[in-house]
Amino acid sequence: MISDLNMYLKNKAEELVKKSGLHLSLIIEEIPGDLQAGFNKIDQTVSINLRKVIINSQRERVEVSDYLEVIICHELGHAVDPELTMEVLQKIASVREVIYEKLEQLDDLQGGEHDFENIKQELLSQVEVLEELEYPAEERACEFGRVFVSKHLLEIYDEHSMRNLQTYKENYKNIK
Repeated sequence: MISDLNMYLKNKAEELVKKSGLHLSLIIEEIPGDLQAGFNKIDQTVSINLRKVIINSQRERVEVSDYLEVIICHELGHAVDPELTMEVLQKIASVREVIYEKLEQLDDLQGGEHDFENIKQELLSQVEVLEELEYPAEERACEFGRVFVSKHLLEIYDEHSMRNLQTYKENYKNIK
């Protein structure tokens, strides 16, 4: 039964990507971290983690195929975002790398309040840069993705977008 559901969702995902008119590939895979979907500008691919989509649809109490559409349409929003350039993506990746380095340095720290404060300030600075780059891209994806959503799902899409953006804000705040 689960494999039938996965096949149904895979077919629906392929149909949504094709219907968008964009020349994108779809990849069904386990995505690292807590991500359920992603867009890769270099490869022009939308990746979907069906297991996480199913779990999150239940958590959000949305029918799974409707939830899948909401998630894919958000990724399509990234695909059509003219401001999401390779330069911006490279900056985001670079800033994330520095953030991970600083978090590791904090974990490895042994004493030295001066070192702690320096690392903490560098970390906070990088989180601010990440927020300035990443959050607007997420806002734009939410807005651009609306054009791909079925009319009967617009309210669910908008609610999901608001929760998604709030999660980003909370994540930045928690690191700060």
